[in-house]
Amino acid sequence: MPKLFRAVIGLILIALSSLALADNQESSLKFGDHVVHFSALPTDFLSEEIAKQYAIERSPNRGMLNISVQKDLGDGATQAVAASITGEATNLAGQDVPIEIREIPGSYVSYVGLFDINAPDTYTFTFSVTPEGATVPLTLRFNKNFTAR
Repeated sequence: MPKLFRAVIGLILIALSSLALADNQESSLKFGDHVVHFSALPTDFLSEEIAKQYAIERSPNRGMLNISVQKDLGDGATQAVAASITGEATNLAGQDVPIEIREIPGSYVSYVGLFDINAPDTYTFTFSVTPEGATVPLTLRFNKNFTAR
């Protein structure tokens, strides 16, 4: 009986974690033969281990943007590509929030940007993404609601 109880509690915790993170799921947009994956979340959602590994301050008042770009190779496969990424966020009061983008080291090409948040608020992100080898930048624009916790 204790094993069954622990298994049920484990499943409940996983379900609750999934609900808490549902608003922080990654999204993607397709631009011709490129797909841009993006997500934004408060940095305190990161584990202490990950935050330390990438020198990211965990805080409910700090936001993190993650962007990666893939090229569609035409046969159903994709390949991660480097990109030049610039942009900012704007809150509901119309205040611009600068975001400096840096590449995350590793085998997969990924970029992170950190910024201050003052929840509850909605931020509109607007980025120019130029994949390596492309001549025309892609415009990435999305909104994210940050809630007070």
